[in-house]
Amino acid sequence: MFDEVIVPLDGSSESARALRPASAVAHYLDVNMRVVAYHPPKDDAFELTRLVRKQVGEIGDVSRSIEIGPMNEPVAQLVQRLREESPDALVAMSTRGRSRSAALIGSVANEVLSRSHLPVLLIGPECDVARFRLHGPMIVATDASPCTESALKLAADVTEAFDFEPIVVNVIDPATARALDRARSGPSGYDYVPDSAMAHRFSEDLGELTGITDVDYQVLHGNNPGRSIAAHVDDVGARLVTMATHARSGLGRLALGSVTAHVVAHSHCPVLVIAPELPNGDATPAEPSDAGELVEEIE
Repeated sequence: MFDEVIVPLDGSSESARALRPASAVAHYLDVNMRVVAYHPPKDDAFELTRLVRKQVGEIGDVSRSIEIGPMNEPVAQLVQRLREESPDALVAMSTRGRSRSAALIGSVANEVLSRSHLPVLLIGPECDVARFRLHGPMIVATDASPCTESALKLAADVTEAFDFEPIVVNVIDPATARALDRARSGPSGYDYVPDSAMAHRFSEDLGELTGITDVDYQVLHGNNPGRSIAAHVDDVGARLVTMATHARSGLGRLALGSVTAHVVAHSHCPVLVIAPELPNGDATPAEPSDAGELVEEIE
């Protein structure tokens, strides 16, 4: 599935939290883990090199390489160049350990996502990296947007490459759930769609992609989809969440993008995120400058 795992570090203990999940993926797939770190051009690289080598030396037995270089352009661009060299690589990175959504949106992670439609494994501040395993329940977050198609394809690839048990999850707000419930009890022949219909359909789609019969699906009720999904991670003991990020412009992007940000910031497992590809082959555009507004959106 992936022919390399790229891990950007900056010498901090927060960024180093990505090493454990990244090394587990690299070891399982028998591929190289490529650790990269960048320093300001005028700074001595000695201290950064010492820190990074110490952090990498604490992980298990896995093929790895370390590259330390000058930050002569934004880090996201440097990481993107690596992805262009190795288009089947997985980028695994921490969101720097901060607990608010702006640590993801507007960060290097968000910029990396905005530059391509390739997946990024994000390790949020609440992620228990010591419990990460490449087997067990995997939540596949879906909604009514076209982005779900990308999430399902990614989930299918992950399911086939590893040993996860996918659970398709769809969140609807309580008011909609009550309306659907009333519709059920209406006159015979009344047109209605059960609240589980969408999740059921997506589970069948994922089943067709993976060849798995009876893919589990669950419907959650809540006004905050991100909060509901993050809470469900604990309920089912999920080892991974796969989802597509909605990088749109204006208020619509904020409302939808904040779901991914909240899941990453509050889940106790890593989140594998993908930005859907546009018809012209580009990734959906992101606007890192909206980071401050996103904090207000979630609060």
